[in-house]
Amino acid sequence: MKATTLIICSLLVFAAVAVEMNDDQAMESIKRIESSRFGKTIIDTITIQLQAGDKMDDLIELLKSIEAQLVQQQNADDAAFAAVRGEFDADSERLTTEIAAADNRAQELNDELAEKVPLRKEKIELQADKEAEAEGYIERIGELDEEKTERDEEWAEVAAEHDRATFVIESAKQFLDRGMGGAFLEKTNNGVFVQLGNHFTQSAEMKFNRKSWNHFFKILATIANAAPVQTSAGTINKILDLCDALLERIADSREIERKEYEAWVAEYEETRERQVGLLNETEAYIQNLVAEISALNKRIAIATDERDEQVERSRQKNTELVEREKSFDDETDTYNNRRADRQSDLGEVSEALGLVESKIRVLKQFVNQRLGF
Repeated sequence: MKATTLIICSLLVFAAVAVEMNDDQAMESIKRIESSRFGKTIIDTITIQLQAGDKMDDLIELLKSIEAQLVQQQNADDAAFAAVRGEFDADSERLTTEIAAADNRAQELNDELAEKVPLRKEKIELQADKEAEAEGYIERIGELDEEKTERDEEWAEVAAEHDRATFVIESAKQFLDRGMGGAFLEKTNNGVFVQLGNHFTQSAEMKFNRKSWNHFFKILATIANAAPVQTSAGTINKILDLCDALLERIADSREIERKEYEAWVAEYEETRERQVGLLNETEAYIQNLVAEISALNKRIAIATDERDEQVERSRQKNTELVEREKSFDDETDTYNNRRADRQSDLGEVSEALGLVESKIRVLKQFVNQRLGF
């Protein structure tokens, strides 16, 4: 509608100008019209009409028909270009929306990755720390078990040493019981004392960690070796008393050692149980970290792929938008060129129509000159 109004206004201006110009100006205007491709066609048409002797009304009607046809063409072109513009606006809005959506989604994913990637690194480092901590617990448990083995061996050795010393004394008492037969003053059995002396002498030479036991066995060997010479009830009782005292002392020592060993074992078991508990807690924590890291790895991979897809989608849509804008710019330039050409044609038709209506004499003069008359 605006285009039609503009064209009509232009035609009125051209017609008014034609009325006001003088003959020389009219002649120049005719020559200028003829200089263009479309203007030459108009002049050719006017020439043919004048040669044929057609009425001026027919010529005017023909020019008005051409004029109306140009206006109709421009209106159709305007409508077609309006449709082209509408399609472009819709495409531009759609592509702009899609680009914004892709960019926003890519930014959301970048924000998520900016949070999750450092979190994964933190958990991986924590996992390494916890694994080192677990290794420390395992090492400590191994050390405790080695200490337990050593203490078991030491206790077994201590117990065996006490048992060996006890056996030495019990064996000596059995020698006395078998050899003396319970009637010491009525008979004398020197062979028993010889065996007893040899027994204690050999025992005194045995390797005991408690050197006092070797010393006691030497004393008993000395007493036993002297017994055949100084045989008396007192001597036998002295040997028996010393044996009983030594047995009691060995038993007390063994009990002390046993309690110390059992106290150490209780402490060992408590310490080991605590270390095992800490190890189990740490390993459970590590398992949770492994699961969390695995989940983070999957999510980071998915987010990275989706982010890259959105970035690529944005790039493609931007390229499509640029190409669409260029295509529309080309169509716009073509449309504007057509419009300018048509406007020029309309101006020439209108100017020619004005000349026909107001300067027909000058127009006939130009046609005659043109034909060589």
